[in-house]
Amino acid sequence: MSNFDWDRTYNDLCNEIEILDIRKNELELELKIVQRRIFAGGPRTKLVASYSGMPSGNSDDTPLNQLWPMAQTIQATIDDVIDILSLKREAKRRMEERMSKFDTLEYRVAYMRDVERKTIAAIATELQYSYDWIARISSKLKRMKQTAMIG
Repeated sequence: MSNFDWDRTYNDLCNEIEILDIRKNELELELKIVQRRIFAGGPRTKLVASYSGMPSGNSDDTPLNQLWPMAQTIQATIDDVIDILSLKREAKRRMEERMSKFDTLEYRVAYMRDVERKTIAAIATELQYSYDWIARISSKLKRMKQTAMIG
């Protein structure tokens, strides 16, 4: 078992999904802010009395004709991120399905440990091997992975 590219590829895909989830959440919050500005009711006044006696104000007077396209752009971006997330999650599901069918014991142990996040004891029980044997294989896989990353 000399090639761990499937492991790196899978982990990269999982990281991409997490990043896209963060981006989607950030865009949804941004859209709420713009929508709040669009639907804020009442007259907008720039000048109000202040303690200093000088006119001042903090209202936002961004015109609707600028806010509306901004909201539409954000929504379109959210829709794109959702579509990409759907594709990535389907790819992850398909990868997990294929990885679960590994034949060699080393690949099965690596899959169960790294993807399914099972303990060595759970892997040994499920595969019907001794704990010591699975622990030895797992240790060997970790050494091989470190060697592959260094070399």
